[in-house]
Amino acid sequence: MINVLNSIVLENYRGIKKKEIILNNCTPGKIQIIVGRNGCGKTTITQAFEYANTNKLECKTNDFYNCDQNLVPSLKIIAHLNGQKMELTLDTKHNTIKDY
Repeated sequence: MINVLNSIVLENYRGIKKKEIILNNCTPGKIQIIVGRNGCGKTTITQAFEYANTNKLECKTNDFYNCDQNLVPSLKIIAHLNGQKMELTLDTKHNTIKDY
């Protein structure tokens, strides 16, 4: 179980070249809300985040940034689990977990 979710970094996915979202006090059991104007990437971020429960980041041609398949999409989720800093990285090949 994740104790604290610190940040989400999304790169080369749909309309997002690179975006980092710093989260404050994002803990289990609390409702989290992403707010922004139309077209800023709220849905893209939440859809990519859903892939954390799968084996890899699934991408169609139009999911690559500017439809450029040479730009590898990735999602990083940085969290603290039982006091240990962890990084979950998803890309089009697999998901990896790194601890610090």
